[in-house]
Order: sequence, then structure tokens, then C-alpha cells
Amino acid sequence: MRLVAVLVTLLCLCACTQQELDLEDEAQLTDHVAAIRGSWALESFTSDGEEVDVEVDVNTAKLPVLTFGDHVAGTVGCNQIESSFETPYEVVDRTLTLGEVVIEAAECGPGLMEAETALMDYALWADSGIHLTIVDGVMLWEVNDASFRFGRVP
Repeated sequence: MRLVAVLVTLLCLCACTQQELDLEDEAQLTDHVAAIRGSWALESFTSDGEEVDVEVDVNTAKLPVLTFGDHVAGTVGCNQIESSFETPYEVVDRTLTLGEVVIEAAECGPGLMEAETALMDYALWADSGIHLTIVDGVMLWEVNDASFRFGRVP
């Protein structure tokens, strides 16, 4: 019974984070420097014009979750990442710039690195920074021709 309650709660949380965001409504926008702190799970990404929902055991080995605090740490799917404490990340206006990031180099099964590869190719080493929007528990990254949608992890 307890497991059912937890699953229902998780489904409700997932459904709530898939709302449409009004990015033109300045009243919804938050202080990005403070708001980014905490853990964020990658829900979907768009690359090459195709939107992809993140699905464990389909296009990722583990749910990609990044935690922003004094530095950045987490999983990008198959591998773990961690930034240095000296140059972890910076948020200026609505641009996120990640500092030096170390990534564990392991290989997952066929197809299970799609989400991780998109994050690495488009975002983790973006020279120009990542356009950042945080609204109502949703974090959007826009960089080059890709976008990434994260939901806050409670």
C-alpha cells in the first residue's frame, strides 16, 4: 500500500512538471543564481529538431540528475560527473557557465547513452554558456541547437 502511494505521488510530480511554461511572463522568472541550487532530473531534451523523453533502460542507464551546490555533481546517465570546487559553475543574468568538469569514462549498453551524449555534446562543454530559465520547478537549458528540460528533485 505504501509503495502504491509513493508511485502515485511520483506520477503526480512528473505530470505537474510537464506543464507549458510562459517564458515571456517576467513575473514567473526567478532569481536564477539562488534557484539553481538543489537537484534536477533531466526529463527531456531536443537535439537536431527531435524532442526525446528521457526513459531509463531505453535511452539512458540511470536517470540523469545534477546537483548544484558549492559545485556540480551527479549522473549524466551512465557516468558520474563532478566539477572542481575552484571553478564549479557561474550564473550571470540568465547564462550558466560550467567550470572544469570531470566525467567518469564508462560505456553503457547500446542506445543507453543517448541522453548522456546529448548533454555532453551540446551542454557540458558549451563555450558560450547555456541560456538558463527556471520557472515553477522547471529548469530549461538552451544551447546551440539543443534544449534540455529538468524537473526539480524534491
